[in-house]
Amino acid sequence: MRASRWILLLLLAAMPLAGCGSNKNSACETCANDEDCESGLTCQAFRAANGDVLNLCGDANPAMTCPAP
Repeated sequence: MRASRWILLLLLAAMPLAGCGSNKNSACETCANDEDCESGLTCQAFRAANGDVLNLCGDANPAMTCPAP
């Protein structure tokens, strides 16, 4: 019984840490400039299937594709 109490306590203590992280956008999320993107990503113009141009975070891989919004 004591072990389960410690496990519960550890889980509750770690919960706030799960929400902590970068407030930057990951790949294929919208951006206005490079500072909006996570490290290693830049704000790039992607052309959607309907012809619209979207600014999305992307990497240097020229074959990178983002799913349609």
